Amino acid sequence: MVNGDSVKDSVLIVDTDVGFDDLFGIALLISHGVKPALITTVHGMASTKMAASSVRRLLAHCGQPTVAVVQGAERGLDGSKGGSIADQEWGADYRKQFERFMHSAAFPREDEETSVPSSCGVQEAADAIYERAKSAPDGKCKLLCLGPLTNLAVALDSYPDLPSHVEVVVMGGAVRAPGNAAGNAELNMHLDPVAAQKVVHSGIKLTMCCLATANESGKERVVEAFGKLGSQQLAPAGDAMRALVQEMPSASCYDPVVCAGLLSRKIWETEAVTVCVNAATGETTERLDDGGARIALAVGFSVDEYVDVVMRGATAGR
Repeated sequence: MVNGDSVKDSVLIVDTDVGFDDLFGIALLISHGVKPALITTVHGMASTKMAASSVRRLLAHCGQPTVAVVQGAERGLDGSKGGSIADQEWGADYRKQFERFMHSAAFPREDEETSVPSSCGVQEAADAIYERAKSAPDGKCKLLCLGPLTNLAVALDSYPDLPSHVEVVVMGGAVRAPGNAAGNAELNMHLDPVAAQKVVHSGIKLTMCCLATANESGKERVVEAFGKLGSQQLAPAGDAMRALVQEMPSASCYDPVVCAGLLSRKIWETEAVTVCVNAATGETTERLDDGGARIALAVGFSVDEYVDVVMRGATAGR
């Protein structure tokens, strides 16, 4: 079982498309003493260049400026730019709000901090994932995927032995819940359905935290809890979490639920299921026979435990 497994003792790689919730989730991990060994960025909520810069600035703010950041895939495996949300009205508005937030955020500017230079490109991200996973002690590497699965799909193509070095936790899919993209797909899967099918059906040890678990159920509770803190001084990671949720209340939803599940096994549990991914749409469906991929599916969501984990992290080190 991946969730709640001594993640502090693991080598953690984070692959992220960097929206408000991604940054909140990374800050949450850091607030509990979990330092990622590597962060790779992928197309999705932000442009990959903006994503890499935003992650480096957050890391510097949280006192972790030496974490390696590699700028990865700019588009999906089908070669199109369909991996961008910018062509959709809501997506363009989201990116504008995110860029405005990062412009005004009290995070160090890149020229104010000595940051690790980022490599650039999907193969560079795939190489970095493999090298870091391979160098980890056996069974001690976890790859947390918070965006489209393009970087991981290329890594699997390039390095067939990767599954023996890493366990994967994915925020994605709509197995037992309505989708939030075209058809009944979940957005991360829809933005690169070819990669999603390749990864899920690869046989790699994978836990999928889909929309039935990673959703907005705890949003109001988290917003209320941060509201009660007012302007109290917080440690840098908590300060970042508060700023993110004040700008975008749903920053505490989706990706952070997955991150929190790595910190506490009480937030969600897992159940062995068989699923199929549609390579044209990214739709994920559960199968009752053996005609699909066997994975662990996150089930349930304890809002009480989630809010407790978030606020313990936010107020740590005050």
